[in-house]
Amino acid sequence: MNINKLLLNSEYKFNRVSFNTHTSFKLRNNGEDKFVYSKDVRKLNFNSLMNDSRRFNVEDYNKLTESQKDYFRQECRKNKQIDHAVKKTIPVAIRLKKYLDRKYKKSDYVFCCIGTSPSLIAKTLEFMGKKVKYFPVSDLKFISNESSDNFYNDKNDKRLDTYQNYLNNQGITNENIESNSEKYIFCDYTYSGCSLEVFKNLMREAFNITSNKAKFRSLNRMIAFADFPSAKNMQEDREYIFNYFMESRAERYGGVAHLPFDELDKIFEKINYNTVNANMFNFLLIDELTKAGYLNRQ
Repeated sequence: MNINKLLLNSEYKFNRVSFNTHTSFKLRNNGEDKFVYSKDVRKLNFNSLMNDSRRFNVEDYNKLTESQKDYFRQECRKNKQIDHAVKKTIPVAIRLKKYLDRKYKKSDYVFCCIGTSPSLIAKTLEFMGKKVKYFPVSDLKFISNESSDNFYNDKNDKRLDTYQNYLNNQGITNENIESNSEKYIFCDYTYSGCSLEVFKNLMREAFNITSNKAKFRSLNRMIAFADFPSAKNMQEDREYIFNYFMESRAERYGGVAHLPFDELDKIFEKINYNTVNANMFNFLLIDELTKAGYLNRQ
C-alpha cells in the first residue's frame, strides 16, 4: 500500500477519535469535538475527591459532569451502609426542619451540633440551607457532677482556654448571641439527659454562655415530636434513633471528630477531621437532595 495513502488514512482515523490517557478521548461529530470521560479518568477524579481531607461540598458536586455523577453514584452505592444512611437521614431531617421552622421561624435559628450523634442530620440541614455549627465534644455522660464542677472552676486549665478560642472563632460568645436575632439550638442525642446537662453547664459556667437565646435540646425528643408524625414516621424515627444514635453509626459518616471531654485542648487538631466515608455520604446526600428539590445551591 502506498505509504502516503497509509499515513493519510491514519491521520483521518485519529482525527475522528483521538485518545489522551490522562484526560479523555475526543469524538469528532459533525465537525464538533465532544469530550467523553473515560472510566479511568472518572475513577481518578472519584478517588481524588473522596480521599481529599477537605469535605466534599455542593461546589464540588456542581463541577461534576453528568457522566462523572453517574460514575460517582455507582461507586458510592457499592457501600450499602452509606446509601442506607443517606436514605434514612433525609426524611427524618426534613420533618425536623419543618418542626424547627415552625417553632423558631425559618430564618431565626442556628442548629448547633454537639458531638457526633447529630452530625448526619446537621449536614442535611446545612445542605438544605440552614445555618449549622459543629462542636466536637464527646463522652460527656461519663463526667460526674463533682469532676465537672472542679473543671469549670479551674481557671488555669488550658483546655478551657483552647476551647474558648474555638468558640470565639465560631462566633459563640454571650455578647454575640445576645445581639443576634437568631436562637442558637444546641442539640445532642440524650438517653438520661446527663450528657446534655453537662454540656449546658460547661457552656454556662466555663464559657459564660448565659443568654436565653441559647437553647439546649434533646435531638431525639425533638424528632419524636416533629411534625406530629404518623405511625409510619414514628417507626422510622425509632429505627433511626436506635441505629444512628444509640449504635453510634452517625459517627462513621458525619465527618465530626470524636473529641473526649478531657481533651478539649486538642480541638484545633480535630476541626479538619474528615474520612472517605464522610465524603461519600456527602456526595450521595447532595445528589438525593438535588433530585428531591431540597438542595440549597447557594
